[in-house]
Amino acid sequence: MKNWILLFSALTFASHLLAQSPALPPIQSAPSSTSSQFEVQLYGGLTRIYCDVNTINNEASVGANLYYKVTDYFSVGLDIHKGKYSGGNKDNQNLYYMEFTNKFLTTSIIARIYPFAIPNIDANVLRRFYLDAGVGAHFNKVSANSSQISQVGYLNNNKDANFFIPLEAGISYPIYKWPSAQHLGKMNSVNLFTAYRYNLGFSDTWDGYTPVVDANAHNDGSGTVLFGIGFEF
Repeated sequence: MKNWILLFSALTFASHLLAQSPALPPIQSAPSSTSSQFEVQLYGGLTRIYCDVNTINNEASVGANLYYKVTDYFSVGLDIHKGKYSGGNKDNQNLYYMEFTNKFLTTSIIARIYPFAIPNIDANVLRRFYLDAGVGAHFNKVSANSSQISQVGYLNNNKDANFFIPLEAGISYPIYKWPSAQHLGKMNSVNLFTAYRYNLGFSDTWDGYTPVVDANAHNDGSGTVLFGIGFEF
């Protein structure tokens, strides 16, 4: 009986020591973003040129881009945009018989920031607001009326390429999300987005005319209202 009491006492003391032993802390993994690394956007829009011709039409355009997300705040991407500019009336003297169509193509490298993507702060839809700026080439294929007035500076249906700066503000909203099979903790998504892009030009040839008058002090530019769908993966 004495031996059983000693054994019971020893087991009780050992269990007490084990209960007092500190447990090993769980292994902490380094924090990482839950955002996907790539985004592809496909879009269409209404485009309008700002140029020397007074009467301008709104025209359709389409485009696509690919972005790589460096951080939750910053992405870099490539964009291609194709469409048409048009305006004027070759039979209207008040418009100096100017009329043109430009089937343009742009390619650009763009930097994108998400100014409200603050970690651990739920800003809801504001997290998806972005600002873009970049640099690119604007390729022009112009068909213009050879006006009877020499001062309009007809360029004889020019085909050229110019440097330009795309500036854009937009917002996207995820309509469907699912976990990434390749990256644990990452989320894939399908997004709808809308944006306004302004193309700051450094040439006066987008409309096929360079008027030789003092009032012609500005280069051509254009703006597009964009609507599209994005895929983050």
